[in-house]
Amino acid sequence: MSNIDDPLVSIILPNHNHAEYLPKSLEALVQQTWEKFEVLVVDDASTDNSCGVIKSWCERDNRFRLIQLTQNLGINAAVMYGLKRTSGSYLYFAAADDFIFPNFFEKSVSALRNNPDAAFCFSDPSELSLNKEINKFPLHLSEEPRSYTKEQFADLLRWNFFNISANTILYRRSSFEDAGGYLEDLSWLSDWFASTVASSRSSVCYIPECLTRLRIREDSFSAMVLNNPAQQRELIKRVFKYLQTEKHKDVRDFVRSSALLPEYRLRTIWWLLIDGNGRYIITSRLIRRILWRGTWYYVRNLVPPWVRRSLRRRSSFRAVQKLGSR
Repeated sequence: MSNIDDPLVSIILPNHNHAEYLPKSLEALVQQTWEKFEVLVVDDASTDNSCGVIKSWCERDNRFRLIQLTQNLGINAAVMYGLKRTSGSYLYFAAADDFIFPNFFEKSVSALRNNPDAAFCFSDPSELSLNKEINKFPLHLSEEPRSYTKEQFADLLRWNFFNISANTILYRRSSFEDAGGYLEDLSWLSDWFASTVASSRSSVCYIPECLTRLRIREDSFSAMVLNNPAQQRELIKRVFKYLQTEKHKDVRDFVRSSALLPEYRLRTIWWLLIDGNGRYIITSRLIRRILWRGTWYYVRNLVPPWVRRSLRRRSSFRAVQKLGSR
């Protein structure tokens, strides 16, 4: 049971034509051991039975609300529309086709309450593949939940490559708003940019468990990246442009020192070189990382899973050792 003093978690779930996935996603929210939350489903002009599904949940549980948009605005605009209509101290951006485990909010809120300066809490990612296989990707950053100052986190990112999966993040509202929220013109890079801005300005928390599950779909944002290199290049150019503004000078320095990019395929080297804003963040470490990750992209499917897991553990172990010695 929740206490009256427990902070409210606001869950914003943008939806467009995902009626088939909604029941499982919404049921996972009801099953949370942290009970003090509100769910705002922003339906982005669906043409299927999504609204009927959502309305049935609103009738069952008064913590659920539905906003129906008459025009398709896109995920980022739908999220920001919903943000203005929620009041929780913590924010979670759910997806109709993803899944969270029952203790996700309880553990993430606890970490943030224990670390009042932290911008967000993240955990190990896992996914449900196209062939229905469950894959876990432990980051091996620590054996127990812990926090990192922004300086420690910059070092950790510099010494060890890993992605923060957006569906594992619980934000502190003030930090998300300070980061500018999800910028509509960054499309599928908006969540990467928001978490990068937030972690460059505040500490972050990490939980070494898989508490969420991402569903891989052929029409997902990650698939769109592969199928739209021209659009991906344009979005990365926009990231570089944002980083050159006075408002994001601190973020630019964080990105440069961490050798951090939203993509590390070999084509990125060329994009950096021909972009005046991008050339500033080039370092020898970043070039080495792009060459390594770009090559790995083509050979990773040839490497046995146990070898990949071993490489991940070794990389994380070395980074954690360096961090501990400072």
